Amino acid sequence: VSLVTPILAQRPVYKISADLDTANQTLTGINDIAYTNLSHDILDSIAIHLWPDAYKEKNTALVKQKLNMGDLDLYRARAEDRGGLYDMAFSSPEQNIELILSPEHIDIGWILLSDPLQPEQTIHITSPYTLKIPKSFSRIGHTGDAYQLAQWYPHIAVYDEQCWHTMAYLDIGEFFND
Repeated sequence: VSLVTPILAQRPVYKISADLDTANQTLTGINDIAYTNLSHDILDSIAIHLWPDAYKEKNTALVKQKLNMGDLDLYRARAEDRGGLYDMAFSSPEQNIELILSPEHIDIGWILLSDPLQPEQTIHITSPYTLKIPKSFSRIGHTGDAYQLAQWYPHIAVYDEQCWHTMAYLDIGEFFND
């Protein structure tokens, strides 16, 4: 018999405005997120996936996975063929927040809250961002004017009765999202 009461899915609500610039292979947007803490826990931070950042550097989990599979293309990619998120500036009208990156995975971030989020409390988080769309190496990319834009915006990780479920972006595997 389990004494753990399952929590409802958190289900962040996103309002995204974005523009695709095919001349510069970028997407600029504003991400407005309403996040209600439906757990019984008090949250002092919110995990956020920044999965396009898996294309920024040579030492990400995605690059390592591709190397293990014998695919050297992303590892050897020129700087102009890489991608990632830029110009992010997370803010909230309810409180001060700060984004810090995971020391292990640059595609996982933590939004630190100045005031812990109580059960049933909602926080609104906004950030502009620019996505530099990489050459097509995986699920995010372009080949000429053809685009694959999976996981193209910053989004909140899943939180349940176990914890935050953060995971680095990988080519093989499926994503655990609300």
